[in-house]
Amino acid sequence: MEARVPLTLHGRWQLEVVKAVHNWENRFVVAGAQLGDGTYDGAVGTNITVDGLPQWQLRGEYQKPDEPGVWRSSDRAVYRPFAVGIQDLMEMPDGIFDTLLGTYYMGVRVTNSWGEVFSVNDAIDVGPRG
Repeated sequence: MEARVPLTLHGRWQLEVVKAVHNWENRFVVAGAQLGDGTYDGAVGTNITVDGLPQWQLRGEYQKPDEPGVWRSSDRAVYRPFAVGIQDLMEMPDGIFDTLLGTYYMGVRVTNSWGEVFSVNDAIDVGPRG
């Protein structure tokens, strides 16, 4: 499954650019917030505070050197399920399921997008459609 931007967020966040993954020009856009709406430089070190309820959106964008003035939406990374040993919770190399070695848990990335913090009493259930 591939998740794409924009990301929907809730409440107050401190955003800081900590890493660039390529040398193209980058920027990010905050939309729908009461504090921090706008377009910001994607240079490492850029730091802003954003606040908004019920929600606001964050979108990363890039510009290719051969297409000046054309900003494209950045995709988030692809996350796929991965194999985790049931005894030690160690991930298999490259996350591969190998039935010759026994039974594994399936690890997945879960994004909390409903606006409330998970507590120690919350559970995530994988249903038949999951």
